[in-house]
Amino acid sequence: MHKLTGVITAVVSPMFPDGSLDVYSFRNFIEWQVLSGISGLTVTGTTGEVSTLSYEEHISLVKTTIEQTKGRVPIVVGSGSNSTFEAIHLTQTIKELGADFSLQVVPYYNKPTQEGLYKHFKRIAEAVDMNIILYNVASRTGVGLAIDTIHRLSQIPGIVGIKETSTSMLNIYKLLRLKRELKDKFAVYSGDDSTFLGASEIGSNGVISVISNMIPKSIVNLYLLSRLSTGTKDKLKLNNITSKVFSLCKLMFIETNPIPVKTILGRIGLINSGIRYPLTHLNYSHCIKILKVIRDLSNSLEE
Repeated sequence: MHKLTGVITAVVSPMFPDGSLDVYSFRNFIEWQVLSGISGLTVTGTTGEVSTLSYEEHISLVKTTIEQTKGRVPIVVGSGSNSTFEAIHLTQTIKELGADFSLQVVPYYNKPTQEGLYKHFKRIAEAVDMNIILYNVASRTGVGLAIDTIHRLSQIPGIVGIKETSTSMLNIYKLLRLKRELKDKFAVYSGDDSTFLGASEIGSNGVISVISNMIPKSIVNLYLLSRLSTGTKDKLKLNNITSKVFSLCKLMFIETNPIPVKTILGRIGLINSGIRYPLTHLNYSHCIKILKVIRDLSNSLEE
């Protein structure tokens, strides 16, 4: 089994203008990500527009990712559902395909109790012998995992970590305290690019990143700088870059993810321009602002 640390890109699902999947571009995009030095890939997640993928499309993207990467980086696959039985079926399928980790989102729409959440994830972990990363994203699911529930779930064999999307560093700190109590047997990943530097400095296992879709080398270098910087000069450089990262993060979520990232990737020619309804493209003025911040950030990291 791969150890999962560092910058893990939550990859987009490239599409043609009519919204159909562009598997050829997907292969090329994945290859570029791997060659750029990222530590892992997350497919069929929020950024991959999983909520609009058919079962066949979902499986096709997983197969393509595993075939293209050939074991060079660990693969995390979104296989959650608001139906416990559907999540079990999909997770068993991706295990058989060769995925390394399952990303299990908190059930959406149902709004279960904390006990219901506990039983949901417990049942999945007991049914499928696979490493599971919990995905806490209350802004989308309508309910989030409480720290006590996360602690209970961390005791279950197979549940190995959590992707925490809260922008609150207090939440990250509480999870990292739990991580230390468990002697690092439970991993904590920042699921929001705005918290990944702060989380990295206080002991997170890495970031499942959206912005690394666009500038993977820069985000990898930034992550390494945050882990290795010791001198005053390094700290000043890191502080300067951090402000640019915050500016980029703010713009990247000016509209719902993955609208901004897919629009930018299409404009710079890394993927086709398609996005699936009901999502639409970002307006031109926002694109110009994002591209300027990306250029400034990349230049800062090369200095």
